[in-house]
Amino acid sequence: MIRTEKLNRVARLGVLALSICTIGFVTPASSAETVKAVKPIWGAEDARTPPSIQPKSNVGPSRKKNTEEAVDLGSLTNDSSGPPAGMNSATSKNFHQASGAMPNFKFYFDFLYAYRPGIAGRGTQGFDSFHQVILVDINPTPELSFMTELSAAPRFYEVDYKTSERLTLRWGKIWIPFDDMSPHNIFGGRINTSEFFEGWTNAQSFLPDLWADLGVGLKYLFVDTSALAAEGHLYVVNGFGGGAKDPATPNADYPNFGNPLAGTDNNNGKSLGGRAHLKFMQRLGLGASFYRGAWTNKGAASQSINMYGFDAQLQPTSITEIRAGIVYMTVGLNPPATKSSFSRGGMYAEFGQKFGTDSKWKFLVRAGMAQNDNRVVDITDKKLVGATLLRNLGAVEISAHFSHDMQKVPNKPAYNFAALRVVTAF
Repeated sequence: MIRTEKLNRVARLGVLALSICTIGFVTPASSAETVKAVKPIWGAEDARTPPSIQPKSNVGPSRKKNTEEAVDLGSLTNDSSGPPAGMNSATSKNFHQASGAMPNFKFYFDFLYAYRPGIAGRGTQGFDSFHQVILVDINPTPELSFMTELSAAPRFYEVDYKTSERLTLRWGKIWIPFDDMSPHNIFGGRINTSEFFEGWTNAQSFLPDLWADLGVGLKYLFVDTSALAAEGHLYVVNGFGGGAKDPATPNADYPNFGNPLAGTDNNNGKSLGGRAHLKFMQRLGLGASFYRGAWTNKGAASQSINMYGFDAQLQPTSITEIRAGIVYMTVGLNPPATKSSFSRGGMYAEFGQKFGTDSKWKFLVRAGMAQNDNRVVDITDKKLVGATLLRNLGAVEISAHFSHDMQKVPNKPAYNFAALRVVTAF
């Protein structure tokens, strides 16, 4: 049993950590305790998804990712040589190992020259940047951690408390563990397909670019061996709200899947979700996710969003990676909508191959599709195919991207996206 004085000490340190992050305290860069040597953005078994703002506790025992947008918060200071995409050893370094009470700062910045036609008032090509992020995590004790981004309006902030070697409690604006995303989704065929049609009139994302919401959750590690690892997540959050434009019925209320979720709930109901993931022999990963919650305003007839997802990861060799996922949703509607519900869904598949000296090069091929609303054919419906070539230079990663949309829709502004990209992380 944890003694009262220990709980008091943890509480005092947690309050101190939150206060430090709130006032934007910055530790001198020369501090050896808080700024460790920079590791490669993706190593021999690279990390996956940008930006580097995903708490490891949200996706399993020190999971590293396997696509080009490479860095998670831990991979900047931890060895990134573990297996990719849900394949990591269940005995790898745990997120909750204490780094001391002082905050550990990380920086993630991407810079690109992009070809993106179809955006009103903008040229078809030019310089751009999607991520300029300063991150901080604090581990005052081996059991307690806090992480956020340094911003006047942070998009996430999460406290994790590890009550045992198997159980971790989470609260704050927590990451939603759904599919293999962390934190961005690739339903439709590329990371955050909303960036593909950014600036298009009335275009809505398939899912939030950063899916975090106010609530509580837990993670439980059922089995933790090299032959089999199994973990489960449960969470309760505020959930999605309304306010978006119904593409089929003018003036009807419609759920908003794209914008950052509001800080307050629009109804008394809460959204419940969960995820289970199995890893076999560190080669094959299988996951299943669900989410259910009301989105309509208080006082209106309650209508829910139901989501079901399945994902798989396969690593046939140490330099070859295959991933796939699918999601299906049903959404209830109120009058004056002409139908009582609609469905939406998406899928993706990805093949990655490393090559060259020390596997510093990587080639990726992706494909996917997504439909926002089955009642209509919309400009955001997509069937994307694309490829990426990357080169790891340590704290810098360079890459070239191209995506093409094969879903022909009248008045769709553009079908192609291309970019030369440089990611800096330290």
